[in-house]
Amino acid sequence: MSVEAWSERCGSGSRWHRVWHTPLRDVVRGRLSGRPDIEPILAAAELPEPLAKLVRTTVRRTRLWRLEKTEVARELAAHFQDGIEAGAPAHELACSFGDPRRVAKLIRRAKTRNRPVAWKATRLVTRSLLAVFALLLVTCVGLTVRLYSGEPTLSRNYLAELNAPVLAVPEEERAWPLYREAFLATGEFPRYDKLDPSDENWAALTAFAERNREAVRLYWAAARKPQLGRVHHAAGGDPESDELSWRHKDKPAEFEPASAGPAEENPPFISVLLPELSPLREGSALLVVDAHVAALAGDAERAYEDIETTFRIAEHVSETPFLISDLVAVAILRRNTDLIGRLLRDRPELFSDEQLVELSHRLAGIRGGGVLRLRLSAERWMFEDLVQRLYSDDGRGDGRLAAESPELLASLSVADWALFDELMKGPAKLLFVPAMSAFVADRREMLRKHDELMRAFEAEAQVPLWQREESAVEREIVQMRASLTERLRYVPIMIMMPSLSRASVIAERGTQERDATLAALACELYRRRTGHWPASLAELAPRYLPAVPLDRFDGQPLRYRMADGYAVIYSVGWDRDDDGGRVPEGAHGNRRARQWQPERVVEGLKAAGSPDLPDGDWVLWPPVD
Repeated sequence: MSVEAWSERCGSGSRWHRVWHTPLRDVVRGRLSGRPDIEPILAAAELPEPLAKLVRTTVRRTRLWRLEKTEVARELAAHFQDGIEAGAPAHELACSFGDPRRVAKLIRRAKTRNRPVAWKATRLVTRSLLAVFALLLVTCVGLTVRLYSGEPTLSRNYLAELNAPVLAVPEEERAWPLYREAFLATGEFPRYDKLDPSDENWAALTAFAERNREAVRLYWAAARKPQLGRVHHAAGGDPESDELSWRHKDKPAEFEPASAGPAEENPPFISVLLPELSPLREGSALLVVDAHVAALAGDAERAYEDIETTFRIAEHVSETPFLISDLVAVAILRRNTDLIGRLLRDRPELFSDEQLVELSHRLAGIRGGGVLRLRLSAERWMFEDLVQRLYSDDGRGDGRLAAESPELLASLSVADWALFDELMKGPAKLLFVPAMSAFVADRREMLRKHDELMRAFEAEAQVPLWQREESAVEREIVQMRASLTERLRYVPIMIMMPSLSRASVIAERGTQERDATLAALACELYRRRTGHWPASLAELAPRYLPAVPLDRFDGQPLRYRMADGYAVIYSVGWDRDDDGGRVPEGAHGNRRARQWQPERVVEGLKAAGSPDLPDGDWVLWPPVD
């Protein structure tokens, strides 16, 4: 059959047919060539239908470009034409041709081998990307299955462990009900700066103390109880936290404390509330004001009771092993030592010798008489409780992130983790959560790393302040935060780890102020019994002091000198230079002098002539206004 006959029969000569079989490059040139149409080629070759069908099948199976298929059809048609012209039967030619699939595969391989380099590179990149995508898809599915196959096991109830010793205390021995009553009996505390007669709001503070004499007596009674005895609750299950946020007289008429909802059997330990800290800290402030008012009136017994009650409040605050509780206890103790120091300066004859001795023993016995250390047990509990909620437990101390863990971490994250929060929203979550479960350290590694950092912090806190360098642990944490991989690998630690080196410095300052107050009490007792101040603190040991307290800034004995007929006790302070008890210039010179930096940093500031380095000493007694 001729090409013209085939075209007339099949309609291949129609314009649309030719457009369909014309390459785009020919169309762009304005030509309707119809070149990729293999039917005219087969028609022109006049092959028997079995051979024509074999050509069509083979060409279709090559999956080549359209022009390449046309070229293959022409070559196959010519091959079969040559066989027929040589006298070979059509069926023998078809049998000798072989399996069309295998032949098409060989033809495709040969043709693609001759394609342009750009196409080969594109194919390689495409295949690589598809392979990577497939690998990621399989990995993501596997990680998703792994993530949802594990569930957390809450093996410890840390809140119950915290409350166990409290519940063992008889009701009549618990101080908290009286503290709560005292706090609710007072109104809003007046604005204050120094809580002593030099405060510009002293008149308002005095009136407040006189108005709340009954609350003061309640604080006295509460402090005599052997234990605080407050049962702690998680957020949402403690109506007292709402009640204590209002002053009794300021409550709206319709106010009612929120009733506690059904308590969780094992709530997150991080959600435990400590609403008692504010009433106890404010109660100690009221007692300090009352002690000054009593001293002005010459009422030594009342002032002494206020001081003793404040010491007991600090002890009650310390019953809960939270870092914040210890910091509040240290703040209360520092407020009390400042009160004692001011009364010694302004009214040295107020207390009897016996009372001064008792105060000395009371001060010396705080926390066993050593450095005021901060405990980290509750911080450890918070992290361990978080881990048991984030991870599954294989029973051998290890486990993997559970399905709910990313949401829990997102609820704890802060501004620094804005990216983390964004990845937890929308479609990104489907990829991010499984990937995160593979990237974040497993349970054993997470606990090991946290314990390592906490132990290092505790070891640094044991080093005397004058021997400390910059915190290696803080430096490591900064480096971990700066590294995206480390930051994500240890994301629970990055969210939960507090700045502990600064907290331990606060405790060291409290220790220094306590020791200086002990020295001041010893100096006053010495003056009363000898008629003059000691020539040095060394004269006080061992009768008035077991030993001369050390300066926490350089490890030497606390400095002492006489000025205008009065004893001055001081530390070399931030600059490590003995300036003879001279306070640095400026409105807050003494406060700046008590700040601490490692000696290497101080020496660098000195060498640079920095104006930020306060030139002077930290005067501990008499108090500097």
